[in-house]
Amino acid sequence: MIKHALAFFSVIAISCATYAQLTAHVIDEDTGEAVPFVQIVINGNDYTMTNTNGDFHISHDLPATIEVTSCKHKSITQNIAKDKETIKLRRLTSKKNDLTEDDIEEFLNKVAENLDNARSFKWNKSSCFFIRHAISEGKAHCTKDYLCKAGSAVNMHNTKIIDSLSCQTDRSPKGCWKFHTSWKRVSGNDTIPMNFETDLNTFLSISPCVFEISSLAYVIKLPLGSRFTVSSPNGLHNPYASGKLSQGEVGFSKSRYKATIESLYEGDTFTGIYAVNFTSRYKTEWESLYGTMYVRKKDKRILGFEGYISPFQIKKTGMSDDIEVFPKVNIGYTHKRGFTEVQYVSVSIDKGDLHIHSIAYNIGKKKPEKGSQWTECILSDNKE
Repeated sequence: MIKHALAFFSVIAISCATYAQLTAHVIDEDTGEAVPFVQIVINGNDYTMTNTNGDFHISHDLPATIEVTSCKHKSITQNIAKDKETIKLRRLTSKKNDLTEDDIEEFLNKVAENLDNARSFKWNKSSCFFIRHAISEGKAHCTKDYLCKAGSAVNMHNTKIIDSLSCQTDRSPKGCWKFHTSWKRVSGNDTIPMNFETDLNTFLSISPCVFEISSLAYVIKLPLGSRFTVSSPNGLHNPYASGKLSQGEVGFSKSRYKATIESLYEGDTFTGIYAVNFTSRYKTEWESLYGTMYVRKKDKRILGFEGYISPFQIKKTGMSDDIEVFPKVNIGYTHKRGFTEVQYVSVSIDKGDLHIHSIAYNIGKKKPEKGSQWTECILSDNKE
């Protein structure tokens, strides 16, 4: 039996009568700072993750053996005998290597090729995702929880809501916030105005390489490119017209990005993980995804990504002006089923008194069965 729980931006209390409560706090051993988005495995088969405060909370019997995994820290296994313990992680050290620009380009193209292969052969593989959107604006706030079915290979896609779990509001913010952009594309002698909006669920499809999410691929430039099928008249790149046309290119976007690679070490031992840092090749940052991608050197599989989108526009329904923001992005991947699939995606925006936090967490292949604790427990009896 596999139980999944999600600790989000505040601890979600998981309450099931047959289990004790297990709460822990994960911090960096040197700095004492909370470590968010750490993967937790309890007794080998129960999964959860830490929230942005470094906490996790799950219903589970004690004592328990906990495996803690982070791309940036040494993985540890620890026995937990009591509730509310603090777990300390030692940060890995990064060291420069002898890779040239050509070596880096070749390596990243191989990473992109692996993702393209996963997309080609595993695109129909899907999982259930727990999704939470938390929006606060001044004194108003709203939290909505969903259970969705979505393709999980490389990036979330074909997302369908199968259950609306809960909605909590206090002076709910009026209007609907959307990610928005507009620009002009020149084709021949014609200038075509382009205007796109995408809701929060669509935005959780972000990844360093995106497939079949044209609303994201048009708006945001990605370090490893994109490929998607759009509608297009007369060969013009317009997703709102008739006819099907495959667009995009997969591979390292060296014309837009600079990439450096550092090796992660535990003491004097190489962990086998590369930290790939993507920055802009220009002084001006465009609507692009920047940050650090963690990749296993041996098989060139992505383990995680953390970074931001710069700059980006959001817009509320009924508003005439856009607001410029810099969304923070955290993504974790799993390879339990033999291919790269999304484990979780987190997108956070903080702008003045506006705070938008969205997360999707992969809870397995099968929809959890409803029980007496359904609205209180984000748990499932999934078998991988």
